[in-house]
Amino acid sequence: MAAIRGAARSATPAAGWAGQGQVAATRPAGNSLDWVTGCGLVAVVALLFSISGGMLWLVGYNYDGLTGNPATKIHPSTYLLVLMFAWRACTFGNPVGYTLAIADRRPASALLAVMSIMLLVVVIVRQRPGMAGMIDTFVAPALLVMMLAEDDERTFARMRTVVHGVMTANALLALFEFATKTLVFPYRLDGEVFTNDLRSTALQGHPLSNATITAIYVLAL
Repeated sequence: MAAIRGAARSATPAAGWAGQGQVAATRPAGNSLDWVTGCGLVAVVALLFSISGGMLWLVGYNYDGLTGNPATKIHPSTYLLVLMFAWRACTFGNPVGYTLAIADRRPASALLAVMSIMLLVVVIVRQRPGMAGMIDTFVAPALLVMMLAEDDERTFARMRTVVHGVMTANALLALFEFATKTLVFPYRLDGEVFTNDLRSTALQGHPLSNATITAIYVLAL
């Protein structure tokens, strides 16, 4: 009997870590996330792929610039991701158990998150610049991959649909900008537009970012 319990615990690590969260951990595979978390993660991906610094500037959010409120240097998708993590950890029944469970399923991402947080603490203590960049670049991707460890098929399907839709709109907008030599959301630095650079930025905010993300998307198809 003890061996059976041990095998069950290793097969479902979340059940082993979480006391009150055992019910959530034993849900059928493919439907493990609640609708708030699932829709929230889809919204995170949508914001990440479609909202650039140029768009944020239009609403007074100086994301790409060097000046302004430090809180605006973190992308809105990261704020939403942290909110979804907190929500999921609380609704799971045991926040610590949930964190340990998804870390157990995605150890590499957990290691990246831990190292990034340690580096972030060092930067804050030493009062060095670049704090927001590390959060968006390292902490957010690690946290997103860890939250996707529950393998919710409905969420994955919605994410695929969103990514296909956003990248299709991005390609059409890039072609329009290329044909008309008019940038809809040009790259800005502290509000200054680089008028001599007419390369397509589309939804990604910078021509190089646009080209890189589009190339990766095409290779992934």
